[in-house]
Amino acid sequence: MFLGEVQTTIGKKSHVFLEAPKPWRPPSVRLPWGKLSYKQHSCVVARITGPFFDTQTGIWEVTPENNEAQSNYTWTASTTSSPASREVTTLLLQNPWEVPAVMSVTVRQPHPLFRVYLDHAWVRLEPGEQQRVVLMIESLLGDERFADIVEEFEHGERMITTDVRLAMFGDDMSSCTSTLVGGATVLAMTGTGTQFEFFEAVGGLGHGRVIEAGSGHPVDGRVLVVGNTIDPDSGEPEVVREADLFDGEFRVEHGRDEEGVWEFSAFYLGRYPWTPCESEPVRF
Repeated sequence: MFLGEVQTTIGKKSHVFLEAPKPWRPPSVRLPWGKLSYKQHSCVVARITGPFFDTQTGIWEVTPENNEAQSNYTWTASTTSSPASREVTTLLLQNPWEVPAVMSVTVRQPHPLFRVYLDHAWVRLEPGEQQRVVLMIESLLGDERFADIVEEFEHGERMITTDVRLAMFGDDMSSCTSTLVGGATVLAMTGTGTQFEFFEAVGGLGHGRVIEAGSGHPVDGRVLVVGNTIDPDSGEPEVVREADLFDGEFRVEHGRDEEGVWEFSAFYLGRYPWTPCESEPVRF
């Protein structure tokens, strides 16, 4: 998805902040088996076109290799239960060489309340071949067998999170060491699962309620209501409103009442002990 292009002039020894003309919303997808849903991994790439020629000095840009930056985006929430719930996503491994190679994944995760599993630590791929590897993350929160470990963290952190750092290596047997070919980071959090009981955005007003997924009890915290036009070329700016939950319920004016033009989603931001969630998008 192309988010647009921005042109600007940057003065000597200065810096600027640039914003993409089009908003980016991470998509949600579902695994082909069971009811285990996961957030799709995405990466946002920003490139500076070049290289550049300085007309005053007559010198071409020396290091055009640093004109690209990439941000990897993935998060997952493991909800409390006994035994602990296990959230699932996938990693896409690819052999970048013209010869067969063994592609492996290493996991670094320091938090004692989380466990990480891979269905394959390594796979052998033909040139250019791709294969998905299942990544599973679970927490010990809510499991009575690990109450002593959990008690240490329950009241000391606003949100219990960890960064699951993944590194992908490839070995084409041409040397005695593997080559780093990629990586990703997954933000994992744990707590009581939440869901939107309902969400609507009509008549210029956003209205909804957030509850615990298991008990149905209302939760506290904040909600973001985000609206975009259905036509991406309309030039209308994205609408973002913030609201507090009272007994799990919220109301916020979004100021848009053109029927058939707007799509809105609501995002519960979470707070201990509740994990974030998001509503289904609604159009009006």
